[in-house]
Amino acid sequence: MPGAETGRELPALRRRLAAFAAARDWQPYHTPKNLAAALSVEAAELLEIFQWLTPEESARVMSDPERAHRVEDEVADVLAYLLQFCEVLDIDPAAALAAKIDRNERRFPVPEGPGRRARSRGSAGPSRDESKDRTLDRNSP
Repeated sequence: MPGAETGRELPALRRRLAAFAAARDWQPYHTPKNLAAALSVEAAELLEIFQWLTPEESARVMSDPERAHRVEDEVADVLAYLLQFCEVLDIDPAAALAAKIDRNERRFPVPEGPGRRARSRGSAGPSRDESKDRTLDRNSP
């Protein structure tokens, strides 16, 4: 199962990134604020690849080798900064994600009854009221 394998690799990747930074004396710069800013910049660089693509073009982005390489590099940068951020603050990212999914499953139960499929597919996300609530809820998805 690929997910389980990756879950075991995260701690090793965190240690490898920490050793990489330590060997270069970068720890003074790896503050939570700096790492959060770097993570935001890298996420924006990932978004830039998709900025002017249509939904259909964005779905096919990995079929273009040059774009696919850029996407993979930016995903790696985002993950690297996220793991370094977690290392500095001693956060287990897999445990944090599991807890968040648990909260969201309670907060957003699967709709029941007739029309469930139509409601599920007809909505790309939460209702307007739920979106407004989420902007105020620091623990939202």
